[in-house]
Formats: sequence, structure tokens, C-alpha cells
Amino acid sequence: MKLVPLVVLSGLMLGATVACAAGNEALSRGKGLYFQYCSACHGRVGLSNTPLGKVLEPPPRKLADPVAMARIDDERVFKVIKDGKPGTAMPGWGRLLNDRQIREVAAYVRSLKRPRPAWMSQDDFDVAVGGEVYQSYCAICHGSMGNAQTRIGKVLETKPRNFTDAQRMRRLSNEEMARAIAFGKPGTAMVAWRSLLSPGDIRRVVMYIRHQFTPGK
Repeated sequence: MKLVPLVVLSGLMLGATVACAAGNEALSRGKGLYFQYCSACHGRVGLSNTPLGKVLEPPPRKLADPVAMARIDDERVFKVIKDGKPGTAMPGWGRLLNDRQIREVAAYVRSLKRPRPAWMSQDDFDVAVGGEVYQSYCAICHGSMGNAQTRIGKVLETKPRNFTDAQRMRRLSNEEMARAIAFGKPGTAMVAWRSLLSPGDIRRVVMYIRHQFTPGK
């Protein structure tokens, strides 16, 4: 076995210590910026239960909620902080904060996310995340209750699928549903979502639809 000189080991340990300290300093700066610019809406611990957060529509994202944050990767957090989110009260902070500061805020935001509760199984967690995706992208046509009784659904020439129709849903496999979500359905208003939703998102949406609207399939 080749021995590593003590001076090399000391150097490696010192380097790791410096990197750790630098990371802690960046996280501390991100925390300060978060408290200054974000906590009024999202709350100091990321639960969005602030006076302002309670009156905004749509409400601010709960940054500590593992379900709400399951689909949000580091780059998306960075982009939303920098550019804002249309249709919400979330402004873009790119004119006030530089990229380094935004990444420090994003790192602190990521640190707020709580782990999946011990009492919640992985399947239950996936269904809950699928519900977030469904309500964000699918409910406008298919309805929050899955019965397609929406203003848009009622005027479309080809009606959106009614997920509560057990007989029709029994003939639809999970693979067919996932394919329709990913690639759309020609001749209908169903568009392809594969550019916005990951394969994991699509799988979770299918799980949610089965669990919420057509249990037993």
C-alpha cells in the first residue's frame, strides 16, 4: 500500500475545511438576502404563512414543503428568482441582485425544504406531487375533480377526457395515458407536455389520476 505523505493529507483537510467555510459563508449571505427580500411573502422558514402570503392569489410557493418543492431543481429556483414568475406576485430580482447573490439565495431556499414525512410512503408522496402537477397543468380542461366540467371543456369540439368515467378509464392503460400527456393527441386540444414535464412528472400525474379519480384500476 502506498502511503500518502502527511503534508499532503494536511493540505487536503485544510482545503476541505476552507471549502466548507466558504460554503457556509455563502449560505449565510443567502439567508440574509432571503430575509431581506423573500420572507415577507414566503415566511422566515418557508411556509408562506405570512399576512401578505395569505392574501396573495395564487399563494406563494411553500419553500419548506417537500411536495411543493419536489419538482423544482436548482436551476429552476435560480431562474424564478432572477426572472420572476408570470401570473403570480413573484417578481424578478435580476436587476437588483447579481447572479452570485441569486445562487446564494437559491442555495438557502433549497436548504429550507423538509424531508418527506416518515409516515408518508413513497407512493403517497408521488401521488401528492402528481396532484400539484395536475392542478397546475391539467385541471383547466379536465377539471379539478377530473370530470371535465370546465368552461374550456364545455366549448371544445372534442371534449377532454372525463377521468371519473370508470368504464372508459378501464380501457385506458397507464402507458397510453402517459403517452398522451407526453406527446398530445392529434385532432384534439390535448397538447404535448414533454417539453415542460419530466418523465417523473408524467408518471406521477398518471398515479394521481388513477388514485384520485379512478381508484381500483
